[in-house]
Amino acid sequence: MTQQKSDVTLDGWVEPRSTRRENFIYAIAQLVSKTLVLAELEVRKLCHDPSDLIIRSVQPALWLLVFGQVFTRTRAIPTGNLSYLDFMTPGILAQSVLFVAIFTGAFIKLSTHSAVANSVIINLYRISS
Repeated sequence: MTQQKSDVTLDGWVEPRSTRRENFIYAIAQLVSKTLVLAELEVRKLCHDPSDLIIRSVQPALWLLVFGQVFTRTRAIPTGNLSYLDFMTPGILAQSVLFVAIFTGAFIKLSTHSAVANSVIINLYRISS
């Protein structure tokens, strides 16, 4: 069977199919946009309650102080010419960032079905107006 050509012009009713490159760029743009929205919400939350920032900074410092001093004296893990604090600091900072990301994601997931999410969205809308 052969397909017949239509004599009717659609004048913009049918969009041309997007290419794979356009979909990739759109996906990256969406990722950046949503990441910036979450970052803005986090900054607003920290401005509203600065004690959270203090708690987030104290916890890694305690890990470094406690474990750094204990393991430096015991020589439990061979670190070569590096001091144990220098060896351990990137891991503790990565762990702290990971914990903050996990708990923030869990908060967002759990609060989307509660009244907390609705009140936050309403308050953000009022602030931006």
